[in-house]
Amino acid sequence: MDHSLGTRRFVETEAAAAEDSFREFVSWCDRTGSCALYGRDVVRVWNDLLRRADRGELADSRTPGTPVTAQALRDRAFAELYGPTWAVLAEFLSVLDASSVAPPPADEPYLKPHLFPAVFCLDWSLPVRDHREFAALTRRAERTAPHMKGSPLARDAVAACVGRSADTVNPQHRLRITKAPKILLLNARHDPSTAYGWAVNVHRQSRTATVLLTYEGWGHGVYDRSDCTRNATDAYLIDLTVPRDGTRCAAVEPVVTPMSAR
Repeated sequence: MDHSLGTRRFVETEAAAAEDSFREFVSWCDRTGSCALYGRDVVRVWNDLLRRADRGELADSRTPGTPVTAQALRDRAFAELYGPTWAVLAEFLSVLDASSVAPPPADEPYLKPHLFPAVFCLDWSLPVRDHREFAALTRRAERTAPHMKGSPLARDAVAACVGRSADTVNPQHRLRITKAPKILLLNARHDPSTAYGWAVNVHRQSRTATVLLTYEGWGHGVYDRSDCTRNATDAYLIDLTVPRDGTRCAAVEPVVTPMSAR
């Protein structure tokens, strides 16, 4: 977490991370024959589904008569980018495009709203003066992420902390690490949630205290992605052995698991 960001930069960097991960999903579909949308213009399918959602033409299979909103589609896509479970997302979009009825998700949402604010708002002060400023932040996020229209995580975080400034006990500040063993930072190059740029900026603020290892792949969380990431982490946790600063671990293609197999 880059704990030096104010409200605007937090929203912008989260939007950029979500958009980057969506583009990686599109690239995967374009090159992977097992993608349910292979051979199609994935961005066009996505944009068409969002337009149909805005017109109320998509239905939720769990609650007949309830339309699927465009925001619900973006939230679902964001959740699948965490894995990433690209095959599941592609199958979901393909089924919805063909039938106009959204199959139910197999897993819990990416966050539990009743727990998240209680934790997040203790550490982050994200003041928003009024609705006009919130709307301006939303427009900025939409420009940064033209397909994802921002980050659901950033949207929920900022909205949840409105009026809770008194709860913040550890507000943002630049890092000041004075006494610690060398710290190993790990981040995926294409993480939809903790943006890679965050890790770079944290490292920039603490060069004498940290080493940054970059996983060149996708998803949220790095440790179990490959032998490279596991070995580097184990060596650090067991022996405090750090890799050379700037070490990079190659990307590993996510396992293709269709929605029906979850």
